[in-house]
Amino acid sequence: MEYSGIRIRHWLQILAVCLGLAIVTTFVSANHDQRFPNRSDTVNQQLAILAGDSYMLGEQEYYFPSFQNRVLFPALLSLAVQAGYLEPSEWYLLLRIGTAFLAFTAFIWSAVLIAPHIPSLPTLVLGGLLLAFSLLPTFNHGWEHPTDFLDVFFMCFVVTAVTQRRFLPLLILTGIAAANRESAVFGGVIWLIYWGLHSSWKTLLREILRGGGVRYSAT
Repeated sequence: MEYSGIRIRHWLQILAVCLGLAIVTTFVSANHDQRFPNRSDTVNQQLAILAGDSYMLGEQEYYFPSFQNRVLFPALLSLAVQAGYLEPSEWYLLLRIGTAFLAFTAFIWSAVLIAPHIPSLPTLVLGGLLLAFSLLPTFNHGWEHPTDFLDVFFMCFVVTAVTQRRFLPLLILTGIAAANRESAVFGGVIWLIYWGLHSSWKTLLREILRGGGVRYSAT
């Protein structure tokens, strides 16, 4: 059996690789610098963002207005905490692994959708490894930013929607992505650059309006 031109057993292998990469990158992220001792700060920060409260990072109290739209991960964490069974820090770790898994899976899935020819299994795995290596240098802060893996997840599908000229899905996608991070506005910029810059003035104006519409939906 095949799905999107790739055998089901190969997809299972790809998903296994994505899970492995998710666990490794989450482990590195959680243990880099002072992140492990600071995990409770990060968990409390996420719940405080959802409540609109300030939070402690180290011995300093903070409130970043620009972070107040980053409510997607905090909402997932809050739902998990309310469900019980595990401690908040344990739910946080599981969500970090889960969102990392989504990021790697979205990356490979979007590569299959965008590529003119179906990439080979080794090529897809290599792409996942390169993504993992590119993420590691971003873990350069003493506290984790749980928006990072979800940002990769959304941007993979943003690029897919743009290259396939699916404007309405892009509009919806960026609206949801805005609840994770303000980088969702780049969906409109990517659309404009991809479809507008090498077009006639009439087409360019239309794509500017569309790109602006995507940006507006993400704000």
